[in-house]
Amino acid sequence: MAADNLATSLDIMACFRLLLARDPGPEELSYHLQHHVGKPIDEIVLVFLRSDEFADRGLPFESRYRQRAKLAAV
Repeated sequence: MAADNLATSLDIMACFRLLLARDPGPEELSYHLQHHVGKPIDEIVLVFLRSDEFADRGLPFESRYRQRAKLAAV
């Protein structure tokens, strides 16, 4: 897999800002950096899209993405 398809710390921060509309707390950031840096970006984005916090944002397109994410996981 090409290195440019692997998540960096900046990608993790971008997921928090763009998908959850907030900055992570120190413990959250530490957890996500330990567990997600170096994994495929697509997988990391799905982690955020599948989160309860993202669902709770109530975005009009949210259910469509969660449904696709669930189907992709099958």
